Formats: sequence, structure tokens, C-alpha cells
Amino acid sequence: MHIYVALLRGINIGPHKQIKMDQLRALCTELGWDAPQTYIQTGNVVFEHPSTPPERLAADLRAAIQGQLGFDAPVLVRSVEEYRAEVAANPFAERHTSEPKALHIAFLGALPAPERIAGLPELPDPREAYAIIARAVYLYCPAGYGRSNIPHAFWERHLKVPATVRNWNTALALRDLATARATPPDA
Repeated sequence: MHIYVALLRGINIGPHKQIKMDQLRALCTELGWDAPQTYIQTGNVVFEHPSTPPERLAADLRAAIQGQLGFDAPVLVRSVEEYRAEVAANPFAERHTSEPKALHIAFLGALPAPERIAGLPELPDPREAYAIIARAVYLYCPAGYGRSNIPHAFWERHLKVPATVRNWNTALALRDLATARATPPDA
């Protein structure tokens, strides 16, 4: 079995697109995902599954949500190896101990085209910074992402790829959950 991390975009934020975590786990189980474990209410699932392309797993969950709950919720899935590598690559990670609320990561559904990256506008706040590495955007927002002038749809609109943002504490917690599942008990 392989370990995966699923990241849903845009659920449980307002009155629309509500999914209880027990509903989400049940949907995952119906799809044949083993031992789905959710983390907080924003749509994060760590699960086991035979080797399958992550894009297929994401499409299956998105279709199940649409079919059973009646709304669209984009889903990105990473293998535990991909996920850990993306977390490890954060060029701003050293700032986490002094500014934990300043770091975020936008997981991308595909590699953005180089011309899209080159065409990104400057961020509204000169204290903010980002770095794009493969399928992740690492964000440093000293006032916090919620107070930033970067709208949630910024990365999708400019890079033309699906994206979902997580704060750094959530990203680390998911890494730890996935790593614990991937590590044999006797290790």
C-alpha cells in the first residue's frame, strides 16, 4: 500500500460546500481508500491505497463529492514522497520558528508554464515574498495570509493551474501524519 495526501479546495469556508469530516472519510472509504484520516475541517485526508496515479485518485474523489453531495470541490492528491519533498523545499522554512503565521504553501495541480511565472504581477505588499518550485508556491506573508492582499484565487488566475493553499502549521502536521503512516512501527 502507498500513502497519499488529498487536499480539497474551498470546502467548509462559508455556508456553502459544507462537508463533515465523517462524511469525507466515508466517501473516501467508498472509493476504496484505506484508513482515511482527516485533519481539521478544511479538507485534508491522509490515506492508503494501492499504487495509483494521484490525478486519478483526485478525480475519483471530486466526482464522488459532486455525485453524492451535489457540488464541485477541486481535489489535489500527492504521494507521501511528493508531499514531503514539497514541504522540505520551502525556502522560507527557517522563518517558521519566529513567524509561524507568516508561512503558507499553495499546492499546484500542474507545473505552471514558465511564461505564466514570468508574467506574475508584483505582490501588493513589498514585505511579502513567494518562491515557485515545481508544483508548489511558497509564501511569506509577515502580516498573515488572511491579512494579505493576495486573493485565494491569485495563483489559479495567474498561473492557470488548480491550486489550494495551506498554512505552514497545517502543512507540517499533514507531513507528520503521512510520515507516521509511511514509517514501519519497528523503525
